[in-house]
Amino acid sequence: MQVFNASRVCVRTLGVTGIEGSDFAHFASPQRLAVDSNNRLYVSDNWNNRVQVFDSVGAYLTTIGGGWGPESGMLRNPQGVTTDQSGALYVADSQNHRVQKFTIGTPNWAQVNLNGFGDSANRISSLGSFGTQLYAGTYNFNGSGSQLWHSTDGKNWSNVMSNGFGDSTNVGIDHLIEFNGNLYAGTWNSTGTGTNGGQIWRSSDGITWEQVVNNGFGDPTNGEVMRLAVFNNKIYAGHSEFHPWRRNWSSGTGRLG
Repeated sequence: MQVFNASRVCVRTLGVTGIEGSDFAHFASPQRLAVDSNNRLYVSDNWNNRVQVFDSVGAYLTTIGGGWGPESGMLRNPQGVTTDQSGALYVADSQNHRVQKFTIGTPNWAQVNLNGFGDSANRISSLGSFGTQLYAGTYNFNGSGSQLWHSTDGKNWSNVMSNGFGDSTNVGIDHLIEFNGNLYAGTWNSTGTGTNGGQIWRSSDGITWEQVVNNGFGDPTNGEVMRLAVFNNKIYAGHSEFHPWRRNWSSGTGRLG
């Protein structure tokens, strides 16, 4: 996507000529564009099944869609895009044979994380509070493992951990909970074979972490520690069992003293 000024001089390029990709800096067959009254640029990124949004100087703002599917908010090869006077965006969702309408936002809510903490592979999978900090755990599918971030105001975030607690097969942090002066984190450990089980980690300061459960409580098919809960001064963990090609919910529980 090339941008020219009023004198037809090229001032910037979005994306990279001849190189496709799904991160913030690339497109995969961009099709149409629209500019709203605030000079935000909307680009239909066809093969990535999304619309990319940029500000007036070309800085990335956010992504609309990004998942192939028929559900609301998902797209299949989006083509035309346009905006109306209220700022709403209309997307021609070609392979779903429909037009979807997206509004600016929800009243009284403000988006505080626009880009997966700078990594498009990040999905926010858990939130928890500990002391004066708010923590956010991610699911990260790019092979580098889950991440953990914290903030004192919910707007400005700092990285705590970026490599799945030293194990990149910990692709997600499913739950965060405080118990007896420690912050606990349950992980999804995914090797694609069920040979490594879910883990539980804890920290007394939110920065330094120690492992307290490994290998799915001794059963590596317990691949994911989904939920943690405190009851009667004990902490309980519910897990999900790994099976090839599918994932079964298990009623098994583990307990930490």
